[in-house]
Amino acid sequence: MGNVTCMPSTAEMIESFLSGEKEAFEFIHNIYKNKLWTFLCARANSLEDAEELFNIISCVVYQDLASLEDPDKLISWVITIAVRRVANFYQKRRPETVRVEDFVTIIQDPDLSAEEKMLKREQLIHLRGCINKLPEPQQTYIRQQFLEEKSQKEIAEEHHLNLNALKTHVLRSKRKLVDCMRRGGLLPA
Repeated sequence: MGNVTCMPSTAEMIESFLSGEKEAFEFIHNIYKNKLWTFLCARANSLEDAEELFNIISCVVYQDLASLEDPDKLISWVITIAVRRVANFYQKRRPETVRVEDFVTIIQDPDLSAEEKMLKREQLIHLRGCINKLPEPQQTYIRQQFLEEKSQKEIAEEHHLNLNALKTHVLRSKRKLVDCMRRGGLLPA
């Protein structure tokens, strides 16, 4: 009979890592990396954010692996860390509250001088360009809510969406609009 090489278990690799064999982390990392990446791609606002979060979470796993109580629950433990880290990541990066509806109201202010109105028209053109850069369903939701002044409930019903799903789409769209407006100089960086 030939030699049969058995793969070490997750528990054995974690024990090796915690005993000082830092190379064992690559094995551990390979166990959770695909699930973590899939989770982050579904939750992050961009590929860059997903990559940054992946690196942050991998560092946390590396540093906190000793706190994992059950090696068989490695993946669920990593995803639990990811849930908290994603929330913290976006909470810390959340810009001061900028509401698109306030911006549209400012542009339509009747007390503006002719020069201010011309500047505001240019800003409105840029805002429309930012809206046009959104993925198609998000463009529609933003236009319906802020330009047609439909309620989110009406929009959700019209598009056969769960209200919470629509709110998530609108929130992500507003974040993208704020970023676009900042890049265009419409809002302070």
